[in-house]
Amino acid sequence: MRRPEPRPEDRAGQHLMGGFPGTAPPLTLLERIGAGRLGGVILFKRNIESAAQLLELTDALQRAAARSPLGHPLLIAIDEEGGRVSRLSADFTLLPPARNLGRIGDPGLARAAARAVGEELRAVGVNLDFAPVLDLLTNPACAVIGDRSFGEDPAAASALGAAFAAGLQEAGVGACAKHFPGIGSMAPDPHETLPSSDLSLDGLRRRELVPFRGALAPGPPGGGVAAVMAAHALFTRIDPERAGGDGRPGDGGDRGRGPGRLGQPPRRGGPRSRLPHRGASGEGLAEDFRGAEGGGDSTG
Repeated sequence: MRRPEPRPEDRAGQHLMGGFPGTAPPLTLLERIGAGRLGGVILFKRNIESAAQLLELTDALQRAAARSPLGHPLLIAIDEEGGRVSRLSADFTLLPPARNLGRIGDPGLARAAARAVGEELRAVGVNLDFAPVLDLLTNPACAVIGDRSFGEDPAAASALGAAFAAGLQEAGVGACAKHFPGIGSMAPDPHETLPSSDLSLDGLRRRELVPFRGALAPGPPGGGVAAVMAAHALFTRIDPERAGGDGRPGDGGDRGRGPGRLGQPPRRGGPRSRLPHRGASGEGLAEDFRGAEGGGDSTG
């Protein structure tokens, strides 16, 4: 039976990803998915009790998606980086933080570790992991990144990040490079306040963007990462208008303090346009957003 032509609101809904409290999807969420008004769901610790329960949950979500006007499978995402950013229950494999992999410096090990986690995620119906973190920890005071980073060396982080992404994607789980274009030089937590940087475009290209180039490049090891998560940050020298017009952080008005993820230069006219990419049809862009419970369930 031929599906009816989707309405504009159905197509728009495929660009949205939502979350929910509890370990079973509420009826309102299933109805929204079934109506085609949601393209993905993100899972947090609050949603997961065990592997068996998670499989039942993802199955219910995908059955709802199969009834939608478009009939597309649902993106079911999670933040499973290892270390302190893990959403899974105790019956899953828990990786060490990326810093440990960075200290060992073996891309083969990073790839194998990510593949092991990817296989477990795929087995329970999760098809997108918001990892790896590709921020370079150039500022030790950047606690929000800290041990989530592979380190401060661009070439080493690039090799390890590309290998980690490759391992996930070999297991059938999309990888997401974050937090573009890099916030490891900033101290404030972007979940709490808007951090800013005075790095120039050339400075970003020489350092922060190196791991993202590695992850996005086609061919081995990963064949190009499936998605990129944009940082909630302000780059004053790249986007002075959004910063307030004079290159300094704005005063909170309509034109000031706008996050980099809403500004065009960091994506289209700036560093993003100089990175290898496959076009809108072959690459996703995820936004850094906060879970309803905050704190330990914040994304990013």
